[in-house]
Amino acid sequence: MKILLVTTSKLEWTPLEDGLMVDSFSQNKNDHKITEDIQISHLICGWGIANITYQLTQKLNFESYDMVINAGIVTGINTQLPVGSVVNVREQQFANMIANCNGDIKNLMDSGYVDGNVFPFSDGVLKNPSPSFEELFPGVKGVTNDLILQSEYLCDKWYAQYNPDVESSEGAAVFWVCLQQGIPFLEIKAIANHRNNDKSWDIPYALENLKSKLEIVFSFIDNAIDVPKT
Repeated sequence: MKILLVTTSKLEWTPLEDGLMVDSFSQNKNDHKITEDIQISHLICGWGIANITYQLTQKLNFESYDMVINAGIVTGINTQLPVGSVVNVREQQFANMIANCNGDIKNLMDSGYVDGNVFPFSDGVLKNPSPSFEELFPGVKGVTNDLILQSEYLCDKWYAQYNPDVESSEGAAVFWVCLQQGIPFLEIKAIANHRNNDKSWDIPYALENLKSKLEIVFSFIDNAIDVPKT
């Protein structure tokens, strides 16, 4: 089984490298490590929606994989999920798909500009049909935003349209590309901080927990995902 492990930065990748027993990868190489029946390749896409959409699409157009796993850290919006929690993002939305209607912020689906049931959207969101692995970690809703917003009022008003649990800069792009390509995927993320709480940051703790969970996922993912063996 061939898996493409996608991260946005070397910061997210380096702590995972030793624990997952995968050789060091550069951004565009196809190096890999065989671990039992699983072959893992790694891609560092860079920060933001445009980067990951282009890099991941290019990779999937020229290489064949059975599954994509987007791993890394996210910001927690749902404070019931503590820093260090590892979650499986089951739904995603692009936060920038909004309209300013007479001073009120509405997402494009509710405003009627976009049909929320035209593929790859379903009921106004991007949904992951792959197994939930609910025995390993909670399934959550994500929102993807590569804008840096300083206004707490604007964030609260903006995100009220989506009611997300976590925020990232690339998750919805991975959903979009993989759904379009018809390839199974997972977005496994660890919460590194809570929004509007500068004292909550703990990236090393989040990545250590993420590494532990990924090791477990790889131990039985081959039997959980119905794909042809390569």
